[in-house]
Amino acid sequence: MSHVQRLLSIPILIFMSLVMTQSVGGYIDSSTVYDDLGNRYSSLKEAISGAPPGTTIYVESGVHRGGIVIDKPLSLVGLDQPVLDGGYRGSVIVIENTRDVTINGFRIVRSGRVYSTEDSGIKIINSSRVDITNNVFDDVFFGILVKNSRGVDIKNNMITGIDEYYLSDRMHGIYNWYSYNVTIINNTFRYVKDGVYNDHNYDTVIANNTFRYGRYGVHLMYSDRFVIERNDISGFIAGMALMYSENLTIRYNRIHGNRVGGIGEGLFIPETDNILIEHNWIVGNVVGINIRYTPYTPGKYSIIRFNVIAYNYVGLHVDTDSEAEVYGNDFIENVQEIRYIGYTKSRIKWYSEELRIGNYWSGIQAYDSDGDGLVDVPYTLVDPLYRFIREHRELSAYYLSPVYEVLDIVFKYSYESRLQGLIEDPYPLREPYNIERLYLTVYYENLPYTLVLTLIPGYIVYRGVYRARRKTG
Repeated sequence: MSHVQRLLSIPILIFMSLVMTQSVGGYIDSSTVYDDLGNRYSSLKEAISGAPPGTTIYVESGVHRGGIVIDKPLSLVGLDQPVLDGGYRGSVIVIENTRDVTINGFRIVRSGRVYSTEDSGIKIINSSRVDITNNVFDDVFFGILVKNSRGVDIKNNMITGIDEYYLSDRMHGIYNWYSYNVTIINNTFRYVKDGVYNDHNYDTVIANNTFRYGRYGVHLMYSDRFVIERNDISGFIAGMALMYSENLTIRYNRIHGNRVGGIGEGLFIPETDNILIEHNWIVGNVVGINIRYTPYTPGKYSIIRFNVIAYNYVGLHVDTDSEAEVYGNDFIENVQEIRYIGYTKSRIKWYSEELRIGNYWSGIQAYDSDGDGLVDVPYTLVDPLYRFIREHRELSAYYLSPVYEVLDIVFKYSYESRLQGLIEDPYPLREPYNIERLYLTVYYENLPYTLVLTLIPGYIVYRGVYRARRKTG
């Protein structure tokens, strides 16, 4: 062999050596998986099969075969985010009939897409004390599926569904079924059907997560004892659908911009008992809060207090079968502050007698002669003076005049409205109560558009009047 041939053969040998370290599918097979006992394995599956219970298995970067089953206590730790590739067949990882399992630091991709076998990034069945942390899920059918399990912690993960699927064909980011003590914190969900779907699930915390683009951000069915707090939810048909459940605390969430195809609700709450909704930022949805037949059981409670409900088409949608205490909220510039459905008197109480506080209504006339922060005139949904003027057309000349403003105060003090389902807030607030206290910001991105759309027509009117006066002068 000539000197030139030897030089040319060196890069070829290097390339072949690299190829030999991988299988034909491109998966890493050698010297990249080892455990805390000093053992090295040719593949991740071999490590899971051979390692004693309680072992920590370290997996170096590269692409590793999915389709693994964990049925004993183990910790899998990814170094430099190795990829577990399911190859579009079945679930990438299955944890079943075991306890004390950790999956930390992996990129989990390409699960199967079969609904009947519930193909998932990670499937957890009949297990306890499972920790799923710092992973990235991409192109997975279900992200994480939890069934008949207890004590599952899901933290700091990013879960992305199948973007190219229609919304109805995607599956959920996390699906909890008949499980207890599931904690879901600091995760990001994108392009899923429901961010977190809970069916007969109990004692669960969902906190500090970000939800974008899907059907429901958080979905509860027949579940009990939930705390849902400090989540950011946008781009869904409903930010939260809390259905047929009980003992729920919903607080400090940002639920905004939920509009899909002209529909969208911040909170949809049918037939739910013992629910507390407080300190939330519910802004820019089609409907802010929609409650139906809530509470469902006599003697249970529903409380909506200290929320910002603003810039929705409908602030709060209620029916005659719902009963709630609604106080301390800021209703700001909703097209309809309240939409009431029914022909009998509402059972909603629009104030707290104990605190002597009602709600802030952006359309209210804010007279506060004694300086106590409450408006002197009770707030009602329907204008009794307007009803009176409609019956006596000769008084319509006063409508929207300064005289009308004076008469309006007199009528609200003097007349008791006989309309069924009327809002009666005896302690309306003079100013918004929650914006600064919740450390929230009113955004002014659209202010330039508002100014342009106001100033240009105003200038046109001004020029028209100016020219008309010059001609007549």
